[in-house]
Amino acid sequence: MKKIAVVLAAFLIAATVVVPARAQEDPMGVLLETIGVLSAQGVYLTYGAIGSVADGYAKKIYTKELTTQLLTEYATLSGTAVKQLEKLAASGALSGEDVGYVNKLVATYNHLIAEANGYKNYVATGKQEHVKVYSEEREKAWAAISDLLGLKK
Repeated sequence: MKKIAVVLAAFLIAATVVVPARAQEDPMGVLLETIGVLSAQGVYLTYGAIGSVADGYAKKIYTKELTTQLLTEYATLSGTAVKQLEKLAASGALSGEDVGYVNKLVATYNHLIAEANGYKNYVATGKQEHVKVYSEEREKAWAAISDLLGLKK
């Protein structure tokens, strides 16, 4: 109990120092930065999740039904993100640089959707041509994610 109280006290002290500094920041700048961070996290985690599902199916850990369900959900969620990001880019609320970033996110999500659908088609048909689509889109998605996050290629 003492450890919790000490941690809580330290957090509250830190919050009183940090919060006033944050209050001086431009609220729109903080909002845009947050959107960027969460969007980058979204494409990164979706990329990992799709790959994990594909690996799970290949190693016979996931059933055909579960694999199809998960890939459909990832593609649908990504599609929803694309629609909202496109709406944001068209709203006039962003500067040119920010619109460019949002457009890169949209392109990345579209690669992730194509990747998920490629593997889902493989699961449904067993045809290797769909694995090729999955692999190609996966490479494109990773290149786009690396660019967005500034990772080494």
